[in-house]
Amino acid sequence: ALNVWRNCYTTTFKQIGKQRTGSKTIRKHEKILLTSCERLRRYCTESGDDASAEYLRAAWRLLHNPFELKALIEKRLKLIWKLDAALTVAGNEGEASLEG
Repeated sequence: ALNVWRNCYTTTFKQIGKQRTGSKTIRKHEKILLTSCERLRRYCTESGDDASAEYLRAAWRLLHNPFELKALIEKRLKLIWKLDAALTVAGNEGEASLEG
């Protein structure tokens, strides 16, 4: 779910160049924010693979509801943090019993 969210709904700047000037590195990025899925669709369209571009549009973007994905991700993260807290408590109790 997190990979689908990041690829389909999270926009990023694509780095198009990097120049080192002394101790500084100057990075240049595209001006347009796109998702990874949109970049791949554009590449498929430009290379003439319209079937793959249509598949990405139909299967990925239209089948996944961003609100449902975000809710699923949050639900799973809460479970992970709950399990982490339980393991921390169990580990601390185990340490206390070993000392005593």
